[in-house]
Amino acid sequence: MANNGYVIPKDMKADILIKGRLSLKDIGIIVVFLVLGFVVSNFVHATGLLKAIIVIVHLLIGFIATAKPKGNPDKSMYLVVLSMFKMDRQGYRSLDHSRYNQKEMK
Repeated sequence: MANNGYVIPKDMKADILIKGRLSLKDIGIIVVFLVLGFVVSNFVHATGLLKAIIVIVHLLIGFIATAKPKGNPDKSMYLVVLSMFKMDRQGYRSLDHSRYNQKEMK
């Protein structure tokens, strides 16, 4: 079969977006936080309003965890927090200022 002149990339990573904002992984993380809210409310033996508050707070934490920060729009907030915990705090890495100065001059 001919590809009619189209270049087809072999290794392309793309998220499936729903409504242009949430990916399937983000929805899965929100569902995990929602289920965690129900589990926590059962551990606390919460009923009624307290159970609703606990579930809503966990749902909000799920939405915050899947939000994309302005400083790093490629990663979700939970990935940024995980990378902070995995960061090496014993060493110091200086920034290459000449690299950033070249970008500003162009």
